[in-house]
Amino acid sequence: MPVFGTLERKGQVFVEALLHVKAETILELTIKKVRRGSSVYTDRYYGIYDTLMFCGYRHLRVDYTTHFAQGPGVY
Repeated sequence: MPVFGTLERKGQVFVEALLHVKAETILELTIKKVRRGSSVYTDRYYGIYDTLMFCGYRHLRVDYTTHFAQGPGVY
């Protein structure tokens, strides 16, 4: 089951199960849960997150296969 989740540094966590993984769904949830101007780190699932930078977010892609292999918190 795909999920959408946010983690605020030293803050709250939000997770929601998704029936459909579409760019519109991701954008709606991001706008509801993340303040514009925030940095948003996503996986490398290209295309689905492209609209974030046009909506006032700083979008950075992380290759989790590389970073998780180095241990938690290593970026």
